[in-house]
Amino acid sequence: MLSTTFIGPGSDEVVILKSREPFLQVLKAVHRRTNYPGETRRPAELIRCLDLAAEDPVLWGFIPSLVAPMSNLETIIFSGRTRSFRYFYDLPPSLLMSNPHSSPFPASLTGVLFSSPTFAVTLGDLKLLSLIIPQLERLQVTVFLSAGGSTPSLAPLFPSLKWLSIGGFRRQANDIEQPSSTSLTTLLSALSVESGLPNLARLDILTDMQLPGTFLDLHGPLLTILSVPSHHHRCIRAWSVFPRFSALEKLIVLLETKISALPRNPNIHLQEIVLICPPLPFISIRPNEPDFSILTQVDHFIGDIVSVAEAYVALRRISVSIPQWTPESDQWLRPSARG
Repeated sequence: MLSTTFIGPGSDEVVILKSREPFLQVLKAVHRRTNYPGETRRPAELIRCLDLAAEDPVLWGFIPSLVAPMSNLETIIFSGRTRSFRYFYDLPPSLLMSNPHSSPFPASLTGVLFSSPTFAVTLGDLKLLSLIIPQLERLQVTVFLSAGGSTPSLAPLFPSLKWLSIGGFRRQANDIEQPSSTSLTTLLSALSVESGLPNLARLDILTDMQLPGTFLDLHGPLLTILSVPSHHHRCIRAWSVFPRFSALEKLIVLLETKISALPRNPNIHLQEIVLICPPLPFISIRPNEPDFSILTQVDHFIGDIVSVAEAYVALRRISVSIPQWTPESDQWLRPSARG
């Protein structure tokens, strides 16, 4: 199945590849060197966001050839069950990629989202990614595979990274002590070596976890935007954590089936709180019908902000966004959904 969605007046196109046939069709189209009658731009020039949802392992060897001609590609999403990110380089080098660290990606690429809940990214994957896409500005890691819980010494990674998303928004139970959460804590420690991520401005904590002190020391003073789920955010309610986001301007809260209290410890810089109800995954079993429980949650949310307002002395704006769900409206992982 091939799904395309136009997301703006400039005909920026999102392409979702879910099976072999459309994958091969797009592969052929992006290598076409001539325009068809009536075309002003070829397919390779139109695609700005590519979602690789196909789970056919045979296709992964063709991905470097697929993405290389996409001269305006900005974001690539790995939402399928991938086997390894290492399909993007060869050891030993092959004729297709003479340098193991040469990049198959166009220079326009600034976002890579590992959104699949079944693919565990490793430190080796991230080190490679930093080498072949030094201009990367946005990264999501949903599942991280640590080496026996230890963090090998690394040189600083991702010098251009501005937006980091950790974990995946699932609207399901999440214990801060479970292995999937502790491995993400290990990842944040690994990204806090030496100068860390010097340009980081936004952090999405989509899976509740412990925030390591080294990460908070380096990046707490840098972050201006923070997003967390509405129910599972013990990570920022710890008394010593929330004040350490000393440049925080906006807190984004993603609506789950429940709402937990916001941090009671002061943050004197926070100016705006936004409650967002992402369309997917569904909060209701009838997504096209009004869900009055959402309105109840909003009431509780506003009431909680009022009760804690004295701790947020700079707070000037509260907003609520509840978009109507349509098959094309899942914008959470789209490049147009910039915070």
